[in-house]
Amino acid sequence: MAERKEVPKVIWARPERRGRGPAPSLRREDIAKEAVKIADADGIEAVSMRSLAAALGVGATSLYRYVESKEEVIDLMVDHTFGVDFHFEASGDPRPSIEARYGSREAWAERLAAATARKWAIVSRGAAG
Repeated sequence: MAERKEVPKVIWARPERRGRGPAPSLRREDIAKEAVKIADADGIEAVSMRSLAAALGVGATSLYRYVESKEEVIDLMVDHTFGVDFHFEASGDPRPSIEARYGSREAWAERLAAATARKWAIVSRGAAG
């Protein structure tokens, strides 16, 4: 009997396409963009697998080919909005860390302003469920 490979739990470590069958019609980026649109228009509470699937023109169960849960959708949304590297070292003077990571304090300030404008993204990590 063939051994099954363990599927990584972190969405970014998993391949976009799972197994055999038809090529996927969606990408994680498509899912993230549409979920962000819903959250921006109606709040994070409006983002559900059903509402997201309807906006994407697929069945709700089809989304589970791409993500395992609403929590993963929210992770995609936050990372899509702010990037996976939206952080800095807070010990001592943060300016060198910010400039090294983002190129300038202005670039970091733009991302921080985006976070402030999208309040759903600041609190949504704990709202999944």
